[in-house]
Parts: sequence; C-alpha cells; structure tokens
Amino acid sequence: MKLKRQLTLLFHDPQKPPTNVNSSIKRSQSVRKSRSGWRQSIIEEYTFDNSNDIMVDVIQGTATEAISKRYADTSAINDIIGYYEDNIEILVTDESSSANNNMSIFELIRKTMDKKVFYGVGILSAMIDGGISPIFSVVLANLLNTYSIPDRNELLKSSRIFALYVLLIAAVSGTSGLLKYFLLERASERWAVRLRHMGFGNVLRQSQSWFDKSENATGKVTTILISDTESAKFLIGHFAGNVVIGLVSLLGGAIWAFIVGWQLTLVGFGSVPVLILFSELEGYILQKYELKQKIATETAANEFYQGISSIRTVYSLSIEKIIEDKFQEALRKPFLIGIRKAFISGASTGFLEGLSYFTKALTLWYGAQLVSQGIYDLQKMLIVWTLVIFCTTSASGVISTVPYYSKSKQAIKSIQKMINLPAILDNVGICPDKLQGSIMFKDVNFSYPERPDIKILDKLSLKLESGQSVALVGKSGNGKSTVAALLQRIYEPNSGSIMLDYENIKDIQLRWLRENIGIVSQEPVLFDTTIAENIAYGKDDTTQEEIEIAAKQVNMHEFISSLPNGYNTKLGSTGSQLSGGERQRIAIARVLIRNPKILILDEATSALDTKNESIVQETLNKVQQGRTTLMITHRLKNLRKMSKIVLIEDGKIKESGTHKELMSLRGEYFELIRSGNSY
Repeated sequence: MKLKRQLTLLFHDPQKPPTNVNSSIKRSQSVRKSRSGWRQSIIEEYTFDNSNDIMVDVIQGTATEAISKRYADTSAINDIIGYYEDNIEILVTDESSSANNNMSIFELIRKTMDKKVFYGVGILSAMIDGGISPIFSVVLANLLNTYSIPDRNELLKSSRIFALYVLLIAAVSGTSGLLKYFLLERASERWAVRLRHMGFGNVLRQSQSWFDKSENATGKVTTILISDTESAKFLIGHFAGNVVIGLVSLLGGAIWAFIVGWQLTLVGFGSVPVLILFSELEGYILQKYELKQKIATETAANEFYQGISSIRTVYSLSIEKIIEDKFQEALRKPFLIGIRKAFISGASTGFLEGLSYFTKALTLWYGAQLVSQGIYDLQKMLIVWTLVIFCTTSASGVISTVPYYSKSKQAIKSIQKMINLPAILDNVGICPDKLQGSIMFKDVNFSYPERPDIKILDKLSLKLESGQSVALVGKSGNGKSTVAALLQRIYEPNSGSIMLDYENIKDIQLRWLRENIGIVSQEPVLFDTTIAENIAYGKDDTTQEEIEIAAKQVNMHEFISSLPNGYNTKLGSTGSQLSGGERQRIAIARVLIRNPKILILDEATSALDTKNESIVQETLNKVQQGRTTLMITHRLKNLRKMSKIVLIEDGKIKESGTHKELMSLRGEYFELIRSGNSY
C-alpha cells in the first residue's frame, strides 16, 4: 500500500520556494501560477507493510470538512481521509487492488461506515432488547405460577410484585427498542448515502470506454446506485438488529433453561439445528434467484430510462405503444423470477411455522410427563417452557428475514464492484506555467475498445499552431469527432502521441487539461437548474458579474433579464424551456466564463435554423479570436475563414490547406463542395 501526500503551498516568488518542508522517502515537485500567486505542489510517497494499520492519526492537521476521496483504486481507507486546514491532500493507491474485490461484506461495512460509536450503541441496545425476552419469560412463568397459590392474600401480593417487574421490563424494552431502531436505521441511512456518494464519485472517474459497455448502461448504473443501496442498508439496519436480538435471546434463553431443567430444554431446543440448516439452504437458493432477478430488473430499468430520456423522439415517431410493449416485456422476466422466489419463501415460512407449533406441542406434552412423574414441579416446567417458546420464536423471527438478507447481500456485491473500480486520477500530472495552445497529433492510431478490429484513426498526424483555426471535414464515420475526443482524453490512443505545447497530454494533469479546453457540441447539454448555475458550471467561485459578462458576450443578457426570474429561471430537463439557439448560446457562455485557451466546435451550428445559425456563428467567430480552435463542420460558409482545412478519409489525412488552396487542387475536397454533399 502506498500513501501519497500532496502539499499545495502558495508563495509569490517561484524562485524562492519554502524551505521548511521536510521530505522523507520520495518527492516530486511542480510549480505553476494560480490566481492567488505561484503554487508549488510537493508529492511524498510512503510505503506501508499493512494497509489496515493506516489510521487517521498518520495525518497531521485539524479536519474541517469530511469529504470522500474517490481517486483511489480501493475504498479501503476512503472513510479516514478528509480535507484539512493546512491544504494537505491525501491520495491512496493500492498496488494490489484486486484484493479489494475479494473483500468480505463485513470488511466493506467496517471500512466504509462512519459514526461507528452511535452504531455500537444501537447494537448494545439490540442486545438489551434481546435479553428482555428470556427475562420476561421467567417473570411470566413465575406470575402464572402465583395463580396456583391457595392463599388469596399471598396470591395477590406475589402477582402484584411480578406485575411490577413486567412494567419495569416494558420501560426498559421501550427505551432499548427506541434506541435500537433509531440508531441502527440512522446508521443504515447514512451508510446508504455514503455508498451512493462513493459509487457515483467513482463512476464519474471512469473512462468513456467503461460507459460504452452494455453492462454499464445508464439505467443499470442508476439501479445500482439507487435501488441496490436501498436494499443494502437493510443489512446493517433491520437485519443486524434482528440477528443480535435473536442470538442474545436464543443463547441467553438456552443457557438459562438448561440450568433450570436440562431435560425439557434438550427437547425444546432440539429443532434449532434444523432451523439453522434450513435457513442456510434457503439463503443459498434465494441468493441465486436474487442475482438473476437483479440483472433482469436492471435491464428493465435501462429500457425505462431509454424511453424517458428520448421522449421527444418517441413522440415524433409515435412509438409510445412500442416502447411500452418493450418495457412490459422487460418486466416479465423479473416478474417470473419473483414468482419462483415467492414460492420458495412461502414454502420455507410454512415449514418453519409448522415446526414452531410442533415444538410447542412437543414441549407441552413432555413437560406434562415430567410434572406427572414428579421430576419437575409446575413452576420449573413453566419457566423452562416459556424460555423455550419465547426464545425459539425470536430465532424464527431472524430466520424469516433470510430472503431480505439474500437480496441485500447480492446488492452489496454490485455496489462493492462499483466502489472498487479503478478510477482515472484527474489530479496527477504536470500543470504547465503558461499555455500557448499549439497541438500536435503524431502517428496516432485508434480503435474503439468495443470494436477493436475497426481502425478509426490510422497513423494520423496533425498540427495546430497556437491561435490557429483548423477545420476537420469529411464524410461521417471517418474519425473527425474522434480527434476531438482524443484531445480531451475521453479516449486514449492505441499508439502514437498527442502533444500540447510539446508536452505529451498523458503527462499533463487531466483536470487542468480539460479546464483549458472548451467544447461546443451539436446538442448542448444543460442541467435542470437555473440559467446562472448552468453558465457557472465548470468554474468555482463565479460571481454574478462574471455570469452576466459571459451572457452579454453571447447576446443573451437582455433576453435573460426579460424573464420573470431573470438568471434564476429554471431551465427544465436538458434545457427544454429554451429554443435550440438559446440553448447553444448558454452553452457557449459556459465555455467563455472558463476562458479556455483551446476551443472545440463539434457541429456547433448544424442543428440550428438559418436565423439562429447566423446569430450563433457570429458569436463563435468572436470567441475564436486568440484561441486555438478545432472545428468539425459540414457548413461551407464556416470553412472559408479557417486558417487550415483538413480532409479526413478512412482515419487518414487526405488533403490539407486553406479553402482556396484545396479548391485549386480539384481533389476530394473540391468534389465534396461541388457535389453539395452536406456542404
């Protein structure tokens, strides 16, 4: 296990870095300029023999806000890492991350649950609640025995005493039950939220190729993060409380009953091994059905998501009935599996209840035999009998939750896989002091991970000078958008290199790289929040003045101000409250507020009508000034002013030059323009 500590220190003279920072094992430094001065990053690595020994006390500082770190391959010590006042950032890497996938469920719970003291109090309350059952059994037996006292006054006196004991037990049981339920459910809710937070954070740090896989479809991932975490919390909440109560009641009652009268105890608790074996068998069978039903449910959820997320397309094609039928068919499989599960659970419940009543009848008969033979008196028989009945009933209550336990266990396995996904580290790498914006692709080969046999880019070499505007043209499917995706490191090339100011982008910090690249795509993605928040996304500590300046640059300020709620107007899902041109200009404002040095325009105006296209294009012409621009377009009038036009065919550069130069060549570009093929 390696622990990396990164200290971020601010100073105003890059030639005079601090000298009072002690290094120990291994250190690397980088210096860059930030808004508040020069910034030096010092990274130290420490190696530990046993990751389990790493505790929060190895970190010096005072915690002010607990935040989970999901930049690691493991969740093993996520819950002890926080944000510290002295700006120390902790990054955990595990050289054997595969070991975490084999982590037991209880180990996962231990390492991801916070507020363990409160949870411990809840477990202690459950133990007290479990001890109530055998105590009440003995008190009840003695109370019933008082009815056999011939003296009336003695009977009333004894019964009054035991009745008071029952009232005391009621008070203790009520208090312990309240604490048990509240603290365990509170812990389970916090744990579920924490699992969602950790899982979602890890999902956000996966490569695009991970999302391209069918098993990681949006609907399936959503089901794991929402539904599975809801099922998982049952394990440490309701189920854990019932198990503790059942075990304490069963063991306490068995020991007490055995001390009082071992003969009847052996008969009464003789069915317990059968109960345990049967519950294990039931759990084993149900867990297999749970996995099948879970996969089927995730598939149905994905069908639902696809239908809702594409609702406009559904309306336009009038295929509501088809989508509904597909969803209904997807629901059929989990329904049939649920029927089989219900039969198994019903059969096991019937068997357990029948066995419980058989045990009661057997102990009553055998107890009568012992009393008639003079081996037991009535009081002794009642004490043992009530202990056996009450305690086996508690144990049966635990066994009845086995189906829910199987569901929770299967859900946790899915969540565990998500939490232990190897995440892409976006805060590791160099941060250049100054970005000029020159870009060079050198012999880049690329195939999509899900289609490795189809080559998208074939030894592509391309250079963009700082401040240059370059357009990529060509027929669809020839790799134009792939070039833009590789520049943002959404995918990684199979071979070759991509240089930014003569630095390989693989060596540049991913977060810094993407902060300095602005992209305007064909379909702008807006969030279901206010206009101001949509513009401010991607830039921390944005002021209202900066938001309005960005809106003015895209000619949207007057329109936004005319709205009843102005910049606080909610846009609805995907910005449905705005027109296509308005959405596009909001997206451009979001890019401008970050002031990126590199701009990617991926069919930015192709989905707009003539009027909106003219407005947006005028805006884009302004924002390109002083920026390196990579444009992907099919619009002829957008190409005339470009510094260079590159025609890509079959993943290779076929022609390159200005519009005038390429037209004079009378090659492929000339033919495309003349044929009017989407140009």
